[in-house]
Parts: sequence; C-alpha cells; structure tokens
Amino acid sequence: MAHIQLKTSPRGEWEEVEVEKGIRVEQLYKERIHELPYTIIAAKVDNEFQDLSFLLNKSCKVELLDIRTQAANLIYQYSLSLLYIKAVKDCIGDVRVEIQNSLNKGLYTEIKTPDLLTEDQVKSIEQRMRELVEKDIPFAKGSADIEEGIEILKEEGLVEKIRLLDENKDLKKITFYSIGGYKDFFYGLMVPSTGYVKYFELKKYRRGVLLRFPHPSNPDNSREKLYNRKNKGDEIMRIGAIVGNPPYQMSVGNQGGNKSKAKSVYHLFIKTGISIGSDYMSLITPSRWMTLSTEGIPKSFVEFMINSNKIQEMIDYEDASSVFPNVAIKGGVSYFLYSRKYYSKCKYTYFEVTVLHKIFKSIKNVTLLM
Repeated sequence: MAHIQLKTSPRGEWEEVEVEKGIRVEQLYKERIHELPYTIIAAKVDNEFQDLSFLLNKSCKVELLDIRTQAANLIYQYSLSLLYIKAVKDCIGDVRVEIQNSLNKGLYTEIKTPDLLTEDQVKSIEQRMRELVEKDIPFAKGSADIEEGIEILKEEGLVEKIRLLDENKDLKKITFYSIGGYKDFFYGLMVPSTGYVKYFELKKYRRGVLLRFPHPSNPDNSREKLYNRKNKGDEIMRIGAIVGNPPYQMSVGNQGGNKSKAKSVYHLFIKTGISIGSDYMSLITPSRWMTLSTEGIPKSFVEFMINSNKIQEMIDYEDASSVFPNVAIKGGVSYFLYSRKYYSKCKYTYFEVTVLHKIFKSIKNVTLLM
C-alpha cells in the first residue's frame, strides 16, 4: 500500500488516503468524480506535473488539477488542438493545419485549402469534434529517438515541428500522441482521452478558424465570449507578445513608525500575461520570486513557472543597479522570455556583482578615438 497526501482543488485541504501501489492518478480522480465541481485534467505529484496515466508506486503528495490552474489549462489546449487537427483531417482530407496566434481566450488557426474555407466546412469540423468526444477515444502516447522522430514528422509534412526540434538540441527523444490513426508531435502533456475536452467552440474568421476553449475563471462555459473585439467592425484583437516592467509591490499596511509593509504583485501580471495566451512574454521583475522568499508570491506560482519548461531564456543580475542605476532591489533583478510554443530547459545567465564591476571598470578605462 502507498500513503498519499491528496488535494482535490486549488484551495482545498490536504487529506490522507491509502491506495494500492501502481494505481494510476486517473483512478484516484474517478473514485471522487462525483465530489468534484470540474473535470480533472492532470496532477502534480511531489511538485512535478504529470498526466493522469502516471503510476503511483510509492507514498507521495498528489494534487489533482482542473483547468482553473494554468498548467492544466495548457494541457487542455494541447489536447483540444490535437482533437481539432484530427477532425479537420477527417472532414477535409490531408491538408496542413496551422495553430498560429493566441487570442485572449482561444487560438487562431488556418486550414490550408486551395479554396476559401466555408461556414459549412467549419460546422462539419465542429460536429466531427463532438462525435470524437462522445466516443471518448484514447490519446495514445509514444516516443521515438530524435532522428526517427524527424523522419516521422517529414512524412506527416509537419515542417514547423521539425524547426522547433532543431531549436531544442538537448532533446534525445520526442513524444508523439495519436488519435484514431492520426499522429502528431506535442511538447506538453495530454489528457487520457477525447472525453476530457468536451467544452469548445469553432468560429470562422477571415481565412481561418477561431478555436475557443474555457478560461480558468469559468471552466465549464463553452459559449463564453473568448475573444476581444475592437470598437469598430468585427475585428479580433490578436496578442502576439507582451513586453513590460510591471509594478513590483503595493503597500498593505504600516509596521509602526515610518516603516510600511509591502506585498509583491508582479507575479499577478505574469499570470495574467500567460492566461491571455500570447505567443511570447518578456517582463522585468525582481529575482527573489525564484527563492520562495518574497512576501505575497505563493509557492504554487513558483512551482508552475519552474516546471512549465516554457521559460526559454532568463537573464539574472545580482545587483539591480546594473540595470537600474541608483535603484536598490534586494535579491537583484531579472528578465525572461516565456514562449507558449517552447518546451525545454531554460537558458539561464547570471551576472555576479564582481564580474560586472570588472567589466564596467575596464570599459571606463578605455579611451575612444573619434
């Protein structure tokens, strides 16, 4: 037997349960399915994200995740995207499907057909998706060596996926998922079967299709307005990238005398940027969030950011004045590139104070000849 500490909702309490060794996380969920308000998409086992097929072979901490959590919402998107591509192939044939831009609460896609896509074709794709959901077809998982994987991708015509592999040189194996004979390569985790992604909606837009899905704030609402409209016409606002230097903290009271107490808020801007679904995000923030030593930043946020594998690069300065002269920020300052399509290790660069001082001193002593 294995002793499990189990939490079934983001703000729930931990409970002690005893289970047979070797059971899947999915079984834990299904035993409690009628007690939970939302579909469980994935789990966090000893602080690492796992799909529901993960085997519990020892005592551990298990947190069941529905799409109110950002990590589970991303897994929902990956699974829905594969379902969508499969339905397109079934309805239109062997055409290229591109998942292009993130929208506020959805994805903009293009189906590369010789003629313009029609409303009837979009309706037939959505109907086919619902048929596949009703059949509850498994997402079959497989892996291949990188060379074999690239050959498979070439056969499937997935040129963009090959480019992504070329950018991730440290990958030794790649993961494939298949559904009803169609195979594709995805970086992230997937749900066990099509029955887990029942909430979605398609809408024709210009040459493409909007693939809408629930937002973490409203998990079961498939008809929610999942995009922003401009004031004029019927244009849809695409958000390709978010760049900025958000507020770091806010005052939350007085400690006595002239000292005030402050609470960090910059992580809320990071979470909002991720939930918007932009392809890229780069923000300047204090570095201390990585150390779990900052007032107001929850451990769950730190664990999600570190385990997401979507931070492509981070530049970290020990001395904040190296970036902002005459400004003191305890623990230093950093900036990062978060990429929705990236799934690999982070390239991390750390500038120590002593190294920077040597560089600045050498630059100061150089005479420029004009």
